[in-house]
Amino acid sequence: MMSSEEMRSSFDLYNYSPVPMWLYDINSLQILAVNDAACREYGYSREKFLTLKVDVLWHALYSSAMMDLINSAARQRLPYMGTVKFITRKGDMVIVDLQATPMTAWHEDARIVSAINVTEREKAKETERQLRLSNERFNYVSRASNEAIYDWDLAADNIYWADGFCRVFGYPLDGKPYPLKSWSRMVHPDDLLKTRESLRCALQDMHTIYWHSQYRFRHSMGTYLFVEETGYIIRNKEGRAVRMIGTLRDITTQRETAAALEASEKRYSDLFHLSPLPMWVYDTETYQFLDVNKAAVTLYGYSREEFLSMTLRDIRKPENRHEVDEIIKDRIKPGEYHSAIVKHVKKSGDEVIANVSGNSIAYCDKEARVVVAFDITEKRKYISAIEEQNARLEEITWTQAHLVRAPLARIMGIVQLLGDAGVDVATKETLLSYLQVSATELDDIIRKIIRKSQEVTEKHDYLSPGLTGC
Repeated sequence: MMSSEEMRSSFDLYNYSPVPMWLYDINSLQILAVNDAACREYGYSREKFLTLKVDVLWHALYSSAMMDLINSAARQRLPYMGTVKFITRKGDMVIVDLQATPMTAWHEDARIVSAINVTEREKAKETERQLRLSNERFNYVSRASNEAIYDWDLAADNIYWADGFCRVFGYPLDGKPYPLKSWSRMVHPDDLLKTRESLRCALQDMHTIYWHSQYRFRHSMGTYLFVEETGYIIRNKEGRAVRMIGTLRDITTQRETAAALEASEKRYSDLFHLSPLPMWVYDTETYQFLDVNKAAVTLYGYSREEFLSMTLRDIRKPENRHEVDEIIKDRIKPGEYHSAIVKHVKKSGDEVIANVSGNSIAYCDKEARVVVAFDITEKRKYISAIEEQNARLEEITWTQAHLVRAPLARIMGIVQLLGDAGVDVATKETLLSYLQVSATELDDIIRKIIRKSQEVTEKHDYLSPGLTGC
């Protein structure tokens, strides 16, 4: 048993301890005594505390566990300790290191408890754990991607690079400070001023949180890679940039592929636009002209702008426009080559006979066909002229074979009779008159043949033109 003096000293140590403490009955859970520190910590007055049971402090999620602890330790008169969560009068949660031991000096069922508030310590541990997990995720993401991830502390002027910096650009991560000037030395000189100015403007603009740029960055091997950088700017309460987290992605292959594709498209565009043959592209649904080359503009007389406001029907005579629908719907199949001879009309109204050939293409997300047109107007005229000439020559041949033969046969017969010695003078005179008539008839036929031959020659002199081009 303690003396009264010892009891008073113990009470003072208990009551004035900076650590919240209380006594409770392990059977009824009634709080028997409480010190000032506990009153301050949990927001109850001493009088209110002494009317409560200890379970009023327990967090709802841990009530069952606390009862198990009391049943397994307290009621067996064993000390216990652990980290638990309590609730203040305001409902705030506090994390405490709890220690409880029997207090037989008070009475045999009394238990004295000390509860050191370790909320901040546990929060710091949780923050540290979350930070460790975040760093792990950061490193895993860096390893899984082909990007160089960085964290730039503007105040310290230091850029922290993840593993991707070494993997993408070949530079070792030696842990040394990496200020902005080190980054500047890696940027291609032709891109540096523009990139630095863009970054400066983004950092100074309080409303900007993302920065995006493309430039060339030097690899450790000395070559330059095209990179795409995206940075997220973190600002303080005053709006000043204090940190930027971002990535550098190697887009060299994409840039080279895009450049090759652009060059390829230019070559095909030149083949189309610089072709000496008229060409156009039209929409297979609306028949609208989508593109047209210079040769077509020259042949048909419409400007490019006029062409692009027209359809295939507009280069047909009004009475022939229905043929467009018939040809496209009945004869032209998607993905198949097609050729036809058609009649078009120029802006001047002159007719053009064209041999058109086309096939399907995709043009600006539209189903279209590209068409090349050979102007065969003069060729068709040439063929028609030859056919007409041949007809006249056939007529001349028929004349020679039939009309000339009749008077010639008569002349030959009369000549044979005149050579007969038994023909008298009167008969000879009659035969001579017949001879005269037949000769005149033959002469007339020959003159007509000559005249027709001259007409054919004069009308078709252009059928043997000289070469004027290749």
